[in-house]
Amino acid sequence: MDKLNKDKFHIEHHSRNKGLLTDKEQQIIYGKTLLIAGCGVGSQIALSAARIGFEKFVLIDGDTIDVSNNNRQGYDYKDIGKYKVDALGIKIKAINPFATIKKYRAYLNDTNVNKLVSQSDIIIDAIDPYSQDAILYLHKEARNQNKPIVLPLDVGWGARVYVFNNKSITYEKIIGVDEISNNSKKDQSLSIEAFVQFFLSISPPYVKNIISDVIEKKLDHYPQPSPASYALASICSVVLKKIALKEKVVLAPKSIAFDAEILCKV
Repeated sequence: MDKLNKDKFHIEHHSRNKGLLTDKEQQIIYGKTLLIAGCGVGSQIALSAARIGFEKFVLIDGDTIDVSNNNRQGYDYKDIGKYKVDALGIKIKAINPFATIKKYRAYLNDTNVNKLVSQSDIIIDAIDPYSQDAILYLHKEARNQNKPIVLPLDVGWGARVYVFNNKSITYEKIIGVDEISNNSKKDQSLSIEAFVQFFLSISPPYVKNIISDVIEKKLDHYPQPSPASYALASICSVVLKKIALKEKVVLAPKSIAFDAEILCKV
């Protein structure tokens, strides 16, 4: 295939969006910058977003890829050992060679959060739930800068997505903690405990049993299968599209949810 210039690439690559997106709407999507905070499950969201036309990304994650990641994240066996931001950047470019990507091999914290949020239009909070300090810093800074933030949660075989902005309930209120005041181990532990209780409250019965097994150490890890990851990417892509185009979207404490396990029951 002959190489295309950017304009021709846009016409060809996004031609199957026509009918659902106008040319003007597609142009708006091209121009929005997504902050992918956490490039684990965030990788599938980024790749799906790239396929519908988002082409400006800020990626932050200090982690590298291991074998266990590849049951659900957007990587391959050959990527093992690479930094997630580097591998994800390559995969986004493989979809859209005209994408612009800023990569940070680091974990989000109170010293870099302002810079990261200021570079973005829409934020995806795909940070590991055990890093509650980083999550709280991210949500607080998003509110300070009036930036919308999308929280994807894989729940068993399904997915649940929350959208926060300055008109919604805050993340802190939804899980039942105060705004972060310091970064003590005690605060971190309390926030993790609060998140676990919140997660239990939104989970279907078959997932509650699994979480209980993890808490009681009968199970080493909370399971995260690929259908949940793909469901999250699908929901988030539509949510990101709606936010970019200033369409109405469900705000927290309400959520958008899908669970194939429940839907498949007879």
